[in-house]
Amino acid sequence: MGVDRAAENERGCIWTAPNWVLGELSVVVEIDDDILAVELWRAVARVRLWAHSIENREALFSGRDDSIADRRASIERTEPDLARLLDVFARFHGSVDPPTEKEVIAACRKVAGWAEQRSAYETAMQFAEAAAMVDPEDPRLANDAGRVCRRAGDRPRAEVWYSRGIGLARRSQNKKQYASGYLGLAAVLRDGGEHYPAMALIRRAGNAAKRGGLRGKAAEAYQDALGVATIHGDITRAVFFAYRALSVYPVHHKRFPAFAHDVAFLLINRGLYSAATSILPAVLKHIQRPVERLVVLGSLARAAGGAGNQEVFRSALSEIRAMAFAQRSTWAGAIYSAGEGARLLELWDVAADLADEAIRAARENDDPVVLQLATQLAAETEHRIEGVETCPEDDPAGRYLRTLAAELQLRLARWRGPTWRPRRSRGAQDD
Repeated sequence: MGVDRAAENERGCIWTAPNWVLGELSVVVEIDDDILAVELWRAVARVRLWAHSIENREALFSGRDDSIADRRASIERTEPDLARLLDVFARFHGSVDPPTEKEVIAACRKVAGWAEQRSAYETAMQFAEAAAMVDPEDPRLANDAGRVCRRAGDRPRAEVWYSRGIGLARRSQNKKQYASGYLGLAAVLRDGGEHYPAMALIRRAGNAAKRGGLRGKAAEAYQDALGVATIHGDITRAVFFAYRALSVYPVHHKRFPAFAHDVAFLLINRGLYSAATSILPAVLKHIQRPVERLVVLGSLARAAGGAGNQEVFRSALSEIRAMAFAQRSTWAGAIYSAGEGARLLELWDVAADLADEAIRAARENDDPVVLQLATQLAAETEHRIEGVETCPEDDPAGRYLRTLAAELQLRLARWRGPTWRPRRSRGAQDD
């Protein structure tokens, strides 16, 4: 389905916009502060109107909006940075200095980032999509909207935006965004359990990145292929893609900690729990975004269970519980992973409770992959079936993976992010 739709967009850049109206109204419900909620709702509605009324902007926004002054003062007290961003949208009305499209796009993206950090996903989606509407020919903005929608757990909406980003990138010969769009769409399909179609898109993204000399994007493609191979239990192929990704990842690429997590997840699936436990705390130091941090915590709980470390398991589970309900796109998976950790520790009652909780969460969030895994965990827990056994020392794949884990530890210790020594991390900047 995803492959065909992407190909359709490549030929004609076909696009059917999501339904905006219900989303705008949900912003009011999502934000606790009533004044701020209404102002965000007004702002995103104005941006859309402004974006669609290029010829009539002066007439539509001719009057001043003096009512904003009191609301602005209230927002300034609680969210000063956000208040300054909202000032950009206020300049639509009767201003001698109306904002440029570039300023509006930048403000929308920053508001989307603010909302994501606070788990206000509908607000984040609305502003990311509004930015893409201001410049509907920019594939980067379409892909960015797709990324926000995917992280929010709205996969159909993400597919629409990624498909558009692919079509726009194809039209404009933007190799970087072409590869990014395919990687994003592949992730949407993978999240929905469509692993083979996802692999086809990953391959296309990797080939495009390689042809364009984009090392970072090629590494991301190999990383995604690693993830799909791990899910399918194809350890040999997963090890191959892990080494391919490591060989091309720029030293300080922004996604390197996420790659280290995916390798740790492979280690867990091979029963190399101690090696995974040695990597994941370092990964947590570098991943602050709540939606991603929750995934890492789930993996750490599972690895600690396999390594027999109850202290680390309980600490990870405690943090998962503290943030899970606010992260609707990944909390089901994190709770399931914690259930696997409890099973490995033979805490059967805890494992059963976590499996049931993960099943409910997966149903609520329409996550078929986690639903299948959690249902299987519940059944196996009932019959006291143990988890993946510890990998033998003489296992060939295990030896390769232990070596890879040691290399990752060294790389993570050196990692400083994409802004560190730009000359050395040029691949991260270009990609």
